[in-house]
Amino acid sequence: MIVLISSCGGGSPESMAEDYYDAVFSGTGEDVWDAVNMDAYLDLLVESGKLDEDDADNYKDNILEILDRTCEYCQDECEEKCGRDWSYEIEVTKVKDLKNSDLRSFENSINGDDSDFEVTEGVAVTVKVTVTGDEDDASMKYTFEFYKVDGEWING
Repeated sequence: MIVLISSCGGGSPESMAEDYYDAVFSGTGEDVWDAVNMDAYLDLLVESGKLDEDDADNYKDNILEILDRTCEYCQDECEEKCGRDWSYEIEVTKVKDLKNSDLRSFENSINGDDSDFEVTEGVAVTVKVTVTGDEDDASMKYTFEFYKVDGEWING
């Protein structure tokens, strides 16, 4: 699955991870995109010279299509496996600081020849998603890595 980025740049890594899965289980690709502030990530890539505006627009269109299909698939699978009255819960189970080497590695991946973005913090957030229904229950754990760049948390 694709890992992305905070809604309006103001979310904490924990709320971003929760919002991501809330959108997957009850929303659309656009909701997932917004939940993790993917626009901020694309802006960084454009500013760094790694993408131009047209490439960023094409990237966004392609990812939104994939996210729409992902949401539809997850929601259909939940109904098929758990019944029509399925529900879900999302719980943050662990937050761990990332190593300095992880921060530098992500920093290198977003910086181009014309940019000098600094990654100041990084955390790994693990969430547990539990889906319950009339017919079956399921539980899964996922881990997201978030980095703070220019005061905004983004998912890398």
